[in-house]
Amino acid sequence: MTAHDDKVIAEALEAYQRNEMTTGEIAKKFGVCQSTLTVWAENAGLVLRKRGRRTQTEPNARQRAMLDMAQYATYEQVGIRFGCAKQAVQRIVKRWKAWAQPKKPPFAVGDLVLWKGRRYRVAGASQNSGTLVDRAGDTIHQFRWSQNGKMPKKIG
Repeated sequence: MTAHDDKVIAEALEAYQRNEMTTGEIAKKFGVCQSTLTVWAENAGLVLRKRGRRTQTEPNARQRAMLDMAQYATYEQVGIRFGCAKQAVQRIVKRWKAWAQPKKPPFAVGDLVLWKGRRYRVAGASQNSGTLVDRAGDTIHQFRWSQNGKMPKKIG
């Protein structure tokens, strides 16, 4: 058993209280094992940390993409696109509701989109559908943005 300098213990416990590093990182920095650090904290009367990973403070890239798509597509369509159940999408949207932006159309009036090899101009846009006009002037009314989980591609 190795005796540790009081200064080392104090610095380690200060780092423990700041909660900026994991116990593993603190233990490695001060050359002790995690359980020793926990014993020091307990003996010092500090509030011990809970087990498990830290709570996420923001959604990851995949969750952000799901939140973006959930603005204009159904949870089922989002689930199909990302390979999960619609209930999983619902949980993510509920968990990150503060991050979810207000629902808005995926395309704006005047945008050029590509759908099945043809170019269209968006003449009207709502949250779930819009009006498209092709080069010949033919109009498609109430075109649903998401069809079987696939979206038109914005080209301009």
